[in-house]
Amino acid sequence: MRLSRYLKHLCPTIQAGTDCACVFAFILTFGLTLYRHFWLERYDPLKCNASLEGGRWLDSNYEIWQPPGCMMHHFHQQDLLACFKDRKLLFIGDSTVRQSFYATAEKLGIIEQGEEVPGKHADLELDGDDGLTLNFVWDPYLNSSFLHRELTAAIVPPDKFGVAGTTALLLIGGGLWHARYLEDYFVSFQDSFERISQTVVSQDERQLDKRSTRFTFGNRNIDNLIALAPVPVPAYGSLSSPRADTITPDKVNAMNKYLRQMADELPLPVAWSFNSMTTEPETTSPSAFQSDGLHINSAIVHNMLDVLLSMRCNMVLRESRIKAYPMDKTCCSSYKSPSSIQALILNMSTGVLPLLVLATFGASKAIAMLPSRKITHAIATLAFAICYCYYADRTHLFNKVHKHYHYGETQMVYAIAALLGMSSIRRSGTAVERGSGMLQSQEPDRPFLSRDQTDEWKGWMQIIILIYHYTGASKILWVYQIVRLLVASYLFMSGFGHTIFFSKKADYSLRRGAAVLIRLNMLSCILPYLMETDYMFYYFAPLISFWYVVVYCTMIIGRKSNHSITFMLSKIVISAISVNLMIRRTGTFETLFYFLRRSCKIEWNQAEWLFRLKLDSCIVYIGMLCAVISIRITDALGNDTIPKTNFDRFVRKYFNRLCTCSVVLAISMCSGFFVLAGMSSSKQEYNSWFPYVSFIPVLSFVILRNSTRCARNHHSSIFAWVGRHSLETFTLQYHIWLAADTKGLLAIGILEKMSEDKINGRRFDMVALTIIFFWVCWHVAAATQTLTTWLVHPRDERKKDGGEEYSDGEDNILPTMKLEESTRQNGRDVILFKKIFFIAMEVATRTKTLVADHLEVRLVLIVMVMWLLNMLSA
Repeated sequence: MRLSRYLKHLCPTIQAGTDCACVFAFILTFGLTLYRHFWLERYDPLKCNASLEGGRWLDSNYEIWQPPGCMMHHFHQQDLLACFKDRKLLFIGDSTVRQSFYATAEKLGIIEQGEEVPGKHADLELDGDDGLTLNFVWDPYLNSSFLHRELTAAIVPPDKFGVAGTTALLLIGGGLWHARYLEDYFVSFQDSFERISQTVVSQDERQLDKRSTRFTFGNRNIDNLIALAPVPVPAYGSLSSPRADTITPDKVNAMNKYLRQMADELPLPVAWSFNSMTTEPETTSPSAFQSDGLHINSAIVHNMLDVLLSMRCNMVLRESRIKAYPMDKTCCSSYKSPSSIQALILNMSTGVLPLLVLATFGASKAIAMLPSRKITHAIATLAFAICYCYYADRTHLFNKVHKHYHYGETQMVYAIAALLGMSSIRRSGTAVERGSGMLQSQEPDRPFLSRDQTDEWKGWMQIIILIYHYTGASKILWVYQIVRLLVASYLFMSGFGHTIFFSKKADYSLRRGAAVLIRLNMLSCILPYLMETDYMFYYFAPLISFWYVVVYCTMIIGRKSNHSITFMLSKIVISAISVNLMIRRTGTFETLFYFLRRSCKIEWNQAEWLFRLKLDSCIVYIGMLCAVISIRITDALGNDTIPKTNFDRFVRKYFNRLCTCSVVLAISMCSGFFVLAGMSSSKQEYNSWFPYVSFIPVLSFVILRNSTRCARNHHSSIFAWVGRHSLETFTLQYHIWLAADTKGLLAIGILEKMSEDKINGRRFDMVALTIIFFWVCWHVAAATQTLTTWLVHPRDERKKDGGEEYSDGEDNILPTMKLEESTRQNGRDVILFKKIFFIAMEVATRTKTLVADHLEVRLVLIVMVMWLLNMLSA
């Protein structure tokens, strides 16, 4: 009873209770994550040994191999050339090791896929670009003198001034020939690896680290990776009779058991994950092997090679890249230390801000120079969110795992979301009475595209997009087509909503424009400094902001004539033509991006930006046209007087017929659009015609959604809630729900680590992190709204919070110090100090008053701070 009373006092409302539950979930999740990282993985924080030990397939086509807790990169030609320039890659062993040699040659483009170089049981050599050399040495019994010479040379890292031609990667493997041709197979195998062990141990063991990775990888491109391949486990049922009689499970298991015992003493990594790839439960079928049951599927061999390349190259590629993101190579690769800007933000957020929050609980006069308690809490909330982004996606604290699209699971998630949304359907809030005339009714009715309805629309679209990103469904063409349509719908609503506002309110003030743009861009402008991404990376905010400016400029030109429908339609068409010409024909954006690059050190992807503008170059104008027509029809129906224009008479007389015809037309046109979409064979083909017809399904949905009184007056409260936080969910998903800059998924990894329950562990991670994700978005949305109001209306915000009003008079917000006669007794130094302090207080007071009184000054200061951060971080 005492506990229940305490909980009721702590969380008196449902909203407070939800908040308390989310806080508990966050603390529990973060605690489990810390336990896993700092205790269970204390000897392998970079997942190097874990990548070598095992993993599992996420698909049946052997394309996505998931090492424990990290993301494996699929290497291509440019990656290998950057990692192994002027170096040699050496493969020594039997025909299974030769497969890795061929896979490397295929990655480098030296040979075509499936092509083999003549010489079945012979040494092979291939030359690549930039001085890179591939060598294969046929030594199935692992007892040649060449093996030991190369092993001796490769153990000690070469001098950085003499690395050309030396071995950077050495893979050694065998055992099947021992089982196939030798009666004393085990003694011979044991003797081969004892000689290898003696060669390794006799060298300088200071280069080897037995506690963590067992090999060095951190000195960029001058270290060498020496790895052992386990004895392959064949598909015994597919072996030919002579091979099946000699290559038996007992022999293979005995050699691998010995090798694992040797691995505890031998300071070289053994890639046990090679066997996991062919014996993992989902790959027990012979399809993992070629028809002989001995040699492995080419796709699997490429993944085996990627495991080794991740050990050797991830650090090199991270340091050689021009752009700092995406950080999608997380296996055996450390994140770089925080830059000065990152360290400043982190220290301010975790050190200074908590103290300011505590200070706001003091006396009001003592904290007069500080923001109000409400503002300070909003700043702290935003700081907490961006720090969470950093520790989640720029450290190894959380695991990062690959995405995987599974049709059944994805549809189940969509079904659960749909059921939750439908279960919260309710009648909309404040109703609006329609006017008299043909639609006069005593029942309340919501307006066309009401706020509840648009919030709901944004909400269910955002859920679809979130699941689309989480499951990696972008590879599925029909899913991509739908999501592309949803983005167009967002922009339609943007054009519609802003046009309605400007038409009714006619507020074109700097204060209003600044409020909209600051609210839209606050997160997208702050995150790049901490995450070392860029503004365009969070493309939704830039896209919405650009089209807001376009709508603003269109509406403000000739605004005194905006009541004329002919004038409005004319200037919307002129604006559409002008902006499309600017996007497609002229060099406007080239000039703008060049100016930003030279003056502000801003490097944005111009091609990506223009691509996104072209995809939705018309839909915003459709939204504007729809808004103009909607206002005109509403006025015609809501006017109790005799209609004065032909348009008003036409609308009143034929409105019901027009509604019926529009519903029929919407159904037929929407069906035609999806038939046309189904005929597209690629994304490129779909994108080529999509901008010109995207309005068809959008307008069809709008018509159908508003076709009946019941449909207009009801909405889903859950979808509407998500819609009100769609900006935050779209931006923050990049780092605290997804991972590796959207290339992977964030994971806790505790269940998988402790119980080996990989499937349920992945589901537990999704549920826990989804709850935390929406909780953070909820509070960040409130914080950014509060901070936007504070930046635009600082005086009003302080009044609302109960603080004192600013004053330019004698009673300033800082306590003044009067120089009384008694102070002179303390000496001239004290008097001088007090005078300086008094002057400093006056300057600070007047500066703060100046900033508080002039929005232009605040905006200039914001731009100057961003410019300075850009220059320092460049």
